[in-house]
Parts: sequence; C-alpha cells; structure tokens
Amino acid sequence: MLQGGSFANLAEFPVLQMLYNQGMIIPGHPNNTGEKPLLIGLPDQIDAQLNYIHRGNYGLLSKDELRAAGASEEKARELMRIKLSFAFGTLRPISELLDSLAVDHKRMEIRNSVFLHRTGLNKYRIDYDGDSVDVDMELARDVRYASAYPLAIRETSREFFRSYIRAMVMAGILIVPA
Repeated sequence: MLQGGSFANLAEFPVLQMLYNQGMIIPGHPNNTGEKPLLIGLPDQIDAQLNYIHRGNYGLLSKDELRAAGASEEKARELMRIKLSFAFGTLRPISELLDSLAVDHKRMEIRNSVFLHRTGLNKYRIDYDGDSVDVDMELARDVRYASAYPLAIRETSREFFRSYIRAMVMAGILIVPA
C-alpha cells in the first residue's frame, strides 16, 4: 500500500477516468462496449481498492446513511434523487463496474491471450504471443511519486472547514483517512 511513506495503490483515479471520461460506464457511449476496467493485484489489496472505489464513486449509499450523517428526511430524499440521476438510475454493485483478478505466482490469463505471472512483491512478467516483459513496480528508496495535481497552500478558518466537511458529507463525498 505504501512506498517511501506515500500511497502507492491509488487505483481510483485511473478507474474513474476510464468509467466517466472515457465513457466505459455511460449508456450509449461508443466506449461502453460491456468490457469493464480490470483491477489486478493481491486479494486483500483488490478488496480494499474495490470497496474504496465503490464508496468514492457513490459516497453514502442510502437515505439511511444520509440521515445518519445529519440530513433531514427531505434532504436525504433529494440527495438520493440527484445521486441516482448521476448514477444512470441505480447504484450498482462494484462487481458491475469493475472486473478484478487476484494474482499469485501462477501464470494466469488476463484477457485476450495476455498472461501475467507474479514473480515477486510488486514484480510481474507479462506474456503475449511469445513475447514477454518484466515489470517492477517497486520504487527505488529515494524515488517518490510526483503529485498528479499540485495543491496551493491556503489559510482556512475552522468554521469554513467545518461547514465544508458537512457539505461534503451531505453530498455523499467520503474521504478515507490514512
């Protein structure tokens, strides 16, 4: 999960990019072919990422959860209506949005005659049609992932932050602390 003290398995960003920006989840979109993004890794990491992505995609999943977070019955009903509109009518189980493949040290077919073999921690061999490539996903000790988006440092009052967090919760946005 961590490399050099930083998160290393942030699959939600590319997954949401594929689903929404590339159209894999959008009804009638030319890229919605029925094939789902495939999450590959160790079983416990896959489960954690699938749960995290599901919550990240939908936030709070029911009127009950919204009410427990402080929404009135009317507000919870309104938020669920909006949420369902953006979700194309239904909050789908994560298995309908993503495929997953738990890998071990056996050679396994990913898709379309492409095979994967885990050769060590964060190390894989990918084979296709007689060719192979070894991939080492472990960062060197002194290497860090670059920030995908640099954030400016700003002074924020406690009251603004409190109301901002409340608005996020009411909107169904969930931030999972490290």
